[in-house]
Amino acid sequence: MALLLILITAFATRAVTFGNPLVDMDDQFYWLVGRSMWHGIWPILDIWDRKPVGLFLLYGAFAGVDRSILAVQIAATLFAAGTAIFVRAASLRIASPRSALLAAFTYLLTLPLFGGQSGQSPVFYNLFMAAAGLLLLASSTNVDASVVRRRAVAAMALCGAALVIKQVSVAEGVFFGLAFLFLLHRAGERMARNIAMAATMIVVALLPTILGVALFAAHGEDAVATYVQASYLSIFAKTSGADRSALAGVGYLVLFGGPLLLAAGIGAVAGWKESKASLAHRLAAMWVAAAFVGYLLIPNFFPHYALPMLVPLSIMAARAYDQKIGLPLFVALVASSIISGRLTDWGANRRAAADFRRIAATVQDRRHGGCLYVANGPVGLYAAVPACRLTTYLFPYHLTLATEASSIGVDQQTEIARIFAARPAIVVTQDDKRPKQSAAVRDLLDRELLANYREIAHVPADGAVEIRTLHIWQRRDLAR
Repeated sequence: MALLLILITAFATRAVTFGNPLVDMDDQFYWLVGRSMWHGIWPILDIWDRKPVGLFLLYGAFAGVDRSILAVQIAATLFAAGTAIFVRAASLRIASPRSALLAAFTYLLTLPLFGGQSGQSPVFYNLFMAAAGLLLLASSTNVDASVVRRRAVAAMALCGAALVIKQVSVAEGVFFGLAFLFLLHRAGERMARNIAMAATMIVVALLPTILGVALFAAHGEDAVATYVQASYLSIFAKTSGADRSALAGVGYLVLFGGPLLLAAGIGAVAGWKESKASLAHRLAAMWVAAAFVGYLLIPNFFPHYALPMLVPLSIMAARAYDQKIGLPLFVALVASSIISGRLTDWGANRRAAADFRRIAATVQDRRHGGCLYVANGPVGLYAAVPACRLTTYLFPYHLTLATEASSIGVDQQTEIARIFAARPAIVVTQDDKRPKQSAAVRDLLDRELLANYREIAHVPADGAVEIRTLHIWQRRDLAR
């Protein structure tokens, strides 16, 4: 019954977005790449991004089932439900069955608050990290070193799968590895054997990453160099949003995650106060800390960066739900999720889907066989319109954000000038005055559009979740 309730809750908290391709810019991009892979396009090589190849293989698999965004959204819902099931199982190590079930609901209810209502990468890799965490907590009461070793290897394989989906999962993976070594030492494992075990765990965790590199090796040394540069080295070249970004991240986390943070805090304190606080509880608390370190590893802020923390926070909240204040805490969390509107705004999502269809139809009708350039706007248009593409940098922010200027391997203004020199038939832009936008790039776009294009449609995105007012521009010589 508990598993069925979790599955129902997963669909109930996410169905409002089904069929809306504009829920999130990142989801649109991954969907585009996944679809394109069935036409011989390679991620990173043909469509640049810094995500590891595992994420795109997942999206390619979804596209193999169905090309629509709905396939992604249903798959993400199943992954979210699976993660919640592992959250419940892990919570049973520190809380009652009732509270463990509430922890699973907590995870599902808080996902939409942090951009996890569609197909963001943590929605998928959280499943692997939750399973690895369950193996760790389950091992806390086992003194049989052979059992702990097997679970450690399995957990590292799961962490490796997460690592090839998104690199920031490394923080939790390192914690799990160290925690398992501690448990092995506690079970009487000798130092020499522990060192060998550490090496084994590292190899197992890195194996998916090595296999990812091997996929590109089939395309030659240059392909490997491009993949390594894009997916790993470029991370360190990306500039931060300075203190404002960090403050925005903390503020957003407190504002939308307040009830969850409070519940997790109460759960942590309640466990530590007990004279016989379990090792599982202490490990869960350290897992929260490791996830927070992963959050801090990213120099910029977007809401979905908090998604990996929801797993250990929800597990820790289970301990709070066993207290007298537990039920009011859970009710407050449910109320905050409903008040946010993300679970109930059917009208906005339907209007956003209709906006997208109208935009795509307009672009297709007015391009007259020419190419499309989405300078700023819904990147999913590349998937919806069978137009030629003029750059490998299809994700708009790679060419427009100042924080990306030193990390993508080309000069942003030079690449945009090259795109316009190829004379795209249609250019899509959106109003965006955020500080992270490059002023020089914005000026270049304005000059090119005013000189050679005319605006043919202005689409207010009143129903969209992540986009602002859209503008569609047609090359002047195509006017009919």
